[in-house]
Amino acid sequence: MSYFTIDANSVRKAFAAVLLAATSVFGLPAYAQIVPFADIAGYTVARVQSQGICFAAVELNSVGGHSMVYTYYQTATGQRWNVAGYKSDDILTDAVTEIEVSIDDDVTLLRDTETRNGDFMLPFESLEEIQAHEAKIRTGETMHISINDGSDQLAVGLVDHRAALGAIQACLSAL
Repeated sequence: MSYFTIDANSVRKAFAAVLLAATSVFGLPAYAQIVPFADIAGYTVARVQSQGICFAAVELNSVGGHSMVYTYYQTATGQRWNVAGYKSDDILTDAVTEIEVSIDDDVTLLRDTETRNGDFMLPFESLEEIQAHEAKIRTGETMHISINDGSDQLAVGLVDHRAALGAIQACLSAL
């Protein structure tokens, strides 16, 4: 029996992405354990208790028909980041790719980002930039993440995403 709405491999891939990102930022040990918190609106919400991190992961299909995982992470101290990636490590093999993020056709991010094992972070560079993006998430309908100069795209429904963000806040309160 699984504790997660999405399959265990997707959760492991999401957790591997948090390990990659957090190791450089927080020195997160590779042996940290994820603990299920909630399943809401298709997202699996979990925490890394020892590091004060909660995250929500959802498995979606890209426009190109590829299975992808989108994950939003937040720490107890308020740091947050977004990671998306293909379930297959073989689809996105370039070391760098261009990412365009739009919410209801309003571009909030356009920049190159590094990739690793088919995963990439949404590379916000300032607090103001991510806050402007988050303001649009609070009212928008759909976030589109365009990959590799538009060769593929992931659509994230924001009603469900907002429900997952609420669960992340509950998760962080429970740390």
